[in-house]
This record gives sequence, structure tokens and C-alpha cells, in this order.
Amino acid sequence: MNVDYAQVIRRVTLLGFLILLSAKILSDFQAENKGLNKMPFRIIKTILKIRYKIETPSTVLFFRKQP
Repeated sequence: MNVDYAQVIRRVTLLGFLILLSAKILSDFQAENKGLNKMPFRIIKTILKIRYKIETPSTVLFFRKQP
């Protein structure tokens, strides 16, 4: 079995980045909106675009297309 370790490292690194990014976005939102327990996907999409300069057709597609 041939394993492309560089590809594995890239995917794990990207997955770790997405987990940290998700946690950061949710944490910031909760700090800014203490009374809210839910965060709409459109707000996540807006944050990705404005704060992180990440363009995506939808939030679900952005996270679903990741490894």
C-alpha cells in the first residue's frame, strides 16, 4: 500500500485549521451575542467573507468539501 504522507499531512493540517476556525467563529459570536444560543449559517458565511477573506457559495458547501 502506497501512502502519500505529504497529502495526509496536508489534509490533517487543513482539518485542524477548519476545526480551529469554526471554534473561533463560534466563540467570537457567543462573546458578542451573549443571549443567543444559535448562529445562522448566513452569519458564518459573512464572517468568512469579511474577517477571513474566504469566498464560498454557501457555508455548508465550504465545510462539506473539506477532507
